Amino acid sequence: MSKYILYFLIICIILSSHIYPQEPVSINSKEFKKDSPVITLSKFWKYHTGDNKNWALPDFNDSTWLEGNTQKIPSSTNKKEWTGIGWFRIKLNVDSSLWNKTIGLRIIQNGASEIYLNGNLVHTVGKVGKTVQEEIIKREINFPTPISFAAKKIQVLAVRYSNFSNEKLETMNSWNGFAVRIGNLENYINIRTEQESSSLLKVMIFGAIPFIFTIIHLSIFFFYREDISNLYFGLITLGISTISFLQYRFSLLDNPNTALTLGLILLFAFVIIIISLLLFTYHNFGETIPKHFVIFVIAGAVLYSIVITSRSYKAFNYFNYFAGFAVLDIFRVVTVALIKRKVKFNFLTIGFLLFIKLLLFQIILEFWSINIHLPVPPYQIGVMLWLVFMSIHLSQNFGRINKELKIEIERVRELSLQRIAAERREKERELTQMLLEADNERKTKELEDARKLQISMLPKEIPNLSYLQIAASMSTSTEVGGDYYDFYVTNDDELVLAIGDATGHGSRAGNLVSATKSLFSSLHDGAQPLELITTYDAAFKKMNLPSLYMALSISKIEKNKITYSNAGMPPVLLFRKKPGETFQLLQKSLPLGGPAHFPYKEDSVELSAGDVLLFASDGLYEFFNKNND
Repeated sequence: MSKYILYFLIICIILSSHIYPQEPVSINSKEFKKDSPVITLSKFWKYHTGDNKNWALPDFNDSTWLEGNTQKIPSSTNKKEWTGIGWFRIKLNVDSSLWNKTIGLRIIQNGASEIYLNGNLVHTVGKVGKTVQEEIIKREINFPTPISFAAKKIQVLAVRYSNFSNEKLETMNSWNGFAVRIGNLENYINIRTEQESSSLLKVMIFGAIPFIFTIIHLSIFFFYREDISNLYFGLITLGISTISFLQYRFSLLDNPNTALTLGLILLFAFVIIIISLLLFTYHNFGETIPKHFVIFVIAGAVLYSIVITSRSYKAFNYFNYFAGFAVLDIFRVVTVALIKRKVKFNFLTIGFLLFIKLLLFQIILEFWSINIHLPVPPYQIGVMLWLVFMSIHLSQNFGRINKELKIEIERVRELSLQRIAAERREKERELTQMLLEADNERKTKELEDARKLQISMLPKEIPNLSYLQIAASMSTSTEVGGDYYDFYVTNDDELVLAIGDATGHGSRAGNLVSATKSLFSSLHDGAQPLELITTYDAAFKKMNLPSLYMALSISKIEKNKITYSNAGMPPVLLFRKKPGETFQLLQKSLPLGGPAHFPYKEDSVELSAGDVLLFASDGLYEFFNKNND
């Protein structure tokens, strides 16, 4: 029996909440604090779809109306609940301290409204219409409207509200209703003024400063396209600047229908930032663009296309995943670069890491909808830190470049002095040459004999090997030069090749070639190129030949391999049949016989069928054509 009594009491309580009107919402002056002077009225409203001007009257009986939250009006898919226009009423228990006092009122909305206090129209935002053609949607961006409560306790606030874009605003994940805010007018205006000033200051800092960096770095890229990181950084700062200006524009937007268009521009800037960040990271931290970068480009394009076609803010949430995966890839590249020491831990690296960490923090906050009251978003703090560290980095580079430029100017001055001295010596040489012409005629015959001796030291036959095709040629000048080449075939059917060039001309050079010929004939058997080069160097030093040196390259060629050691000769050219490109087998070294003990080295390269090797002295590279080029 007690169970049925309990059920009866519950039913009575439920029915009584509809039979008897709810208690009015109390308002008193103590709630208007200086630090929080605004009261938001969005709950405990009565609402009814349709339109009747009598519903604004304070003595109208609204006990049969539904109760709800005005921020989310009923879905327009149910025409019985919402037909595009309706009325909302709330009873206020106003403290006597607020009677006949001027207070501020604002309405936050995405529709059109008329606000009535005790049956009198006190404020209008937009144009309330009975059809979508008549309606003019507008958001209130002005300062609060002054109103005054009458000298009575119970007062009625009524709102005639229309919104025929209900479904569209729901897809945009935005308010389709409204909220009325009232508060101390003076404090309300002061705080609103401070908010406007703060917003303007933020857009100047986080919008104008990145835009200045955009102009600087895009200009640098325009005039110096070798460093493409300036292009990537300029696009990043351009996107950040665009987002900052758009966010400020949102605060001044009085038409909600324009919000989606600006949102699409903001989203495009966001995609450009992410793509440019990835490219900037790959370029500056020593990694070639990976294959999976294409996935980021395609994902960004697809997500952006979805937002454009659906015209829905809900699709924006997917970009948190997109940005999250991009930041993780950036962390991967930076971590690998620091571990492998591809980059230095400098100001640019520190600023970039701080920016990426704060950007990731921003993504986490938005992904899990975490509300943390910060004066500015974390990513904007990261942007400013990055720009500060980038400025320090650019200053360091500027100082370094100036220092190098100063050194280069000094070097040019020294070269100019050397050139003047060289020209003077050349004139002296010409005068000396005129005096020596008679003596040169006498030496001509001797030089011709020496030239014939030089040619006689070259191999008479070219080795015949099954795995090699060999061709050799030497064109001598009118006097004896120092060019020399020789072959030797080992017992293992390996070809040992020597090619050299003695410094200078004349008999002294010919004598040095003769010594080289003798050493090659006696010391080559069974030795590796580096061993021969080292032995020859020691032998020339013992000869004590002042200002006379021998550039020499010795190579040993097996069936599919060349081992070589170079002492001051031009690089060997290797043409690869596959992929049809020519490479240099370069070893930077000094000629033999010098005073220093140079650490010569030996390298090996694998060969394939169809590859071509070219050994040549500097005479080939210095040869003039008939145009004297």
